[in-house]
Amino acid sequence: MRGSRGECPTSNRCGDQGPLIQFPFRLKGQPHHCGYPGFVLSCTEDNQIMLELPVSVKLLVRNIIYKSREIIVQNPDNCLARQLRNLSLASSPSSPNLRGTSPLQLFLT
Repeated sequence: MRGSRGECPTSNRCGDQGPLIQFPFRLKGQPHHCGYPGFVLSCTEDNQIMLELPVSVKLLVRNIIYKSREIIVQNPDNCLARQLRNLSLASSPSSPNLRGTSPLQLFLT
């Protein structure tokens, strides 16, 4: 039996500052039904938010704008990996479109 979203926190943060983390995102370690597949975030040791993509690329989350359904991310190595060109999160109900800006913007459509 699948759990209810009522057992999921309504929002989280990594440390005292930084963007709120709420559905469709979830923090690593929370039940899978608390967010969409591919939208798992984690907190780094210095309280930054990390987005890990299915192609083994880790991106720092700079901002999450829920109203416009976008997430602003930056490659911690300051370069965009070639794997991002063909990235697809088709397994998730909201597949993001990628825009090649710096920092990178993912739009949840």
